[in-house]
Amino acid sequence: MITTHRRKYRSRWNRKNQSIRIPIALFIGIIGGAILANAMNDVQYAKLATFMNNFLMSFGTSPMGKADIFIEDCVKYGKTLALIWSLGFVSFGAIFVYGILVAKGIGYGFTMAFIIRSYGLKGLLYGAALCVPQNIILIPVYFVAAYFSLAYMHNRARQAGSEKAGAFYFKEYIVLFCICCAFMLCAVLIEVFLTPGLMRHLKPV
Repeated sequence: MITTHRRKYRSRWNRKNQSIRIPIALFIGIIGGAILANAMNDVQYAKLATFMNNFLMSFGTSPMGKADIFIEDCVKYGKTLALIWSLGFVSFGAIFVYGILVAKGIGYGFTMAFIIRSYGLKGLLYGAALCVPQNIILIPVYFVAAYFSLAYMHNRARQAGSEKAGAFYFKEYIVLFCICCAFMLCAVLIEVFLTPGLMRHLKPV
C-alpha cells in the first residue's frame, strides 16, 4: 500500500514538474533568441536588416496562392508536431522535446527582438501582428503535445509488460495527437487569412 501511494505521489510530482518545465524551456529559448538578436555585430545586423527591408517591400507580391501557403504551413508546423509526438516512443526523448521547445523559443525571441531593434515601437506592433495571432493557438498546442509526449514516455516505461495498458495509452496518445493537429489547422488558417492583413496595416516601412 505504501509503495502504491509513493508511485501515485511520484506520478503527480512528475506531471507537475513537466507542466512547469515545458513553458520554462520555451521562455529560456525566447530570452536566448533576444540576446542573440542584440548581440549581432554591425555587419551581421546590416545584412539581416537589408533582407528584412526587402521582405517588407515585397510583402504581398508573392505569386503563391493561399492554398499553396496553407499546405506549406501545414507541413512546416506538422513536422514539429509529429516530431514531438514521435519522441514519446523514445526512452530518452525528453531532452529532445525540451530542445525543440527551446529552439522554437529562440526563433520567437530572435524575430521579435530584431524587429523591435530595427523599427522601435512600429516594429513591436508589426512583430505582434507577425507572431501573435497564430501562436495564441500554436504555442499551447506545442505545450500540450510536449506534455503528453513526456507523459506517454513515462506511462510506457511504467506499464512495460502490460499489453492491455500499453494498448490503452497508445490509443489515447493517437487521439490526443489528432486533437493537436486539428488545433494546428486552426492556427494555420489564422496565419494564412488573418495575419497577412494585419501585417499590411502595421508594416513599419
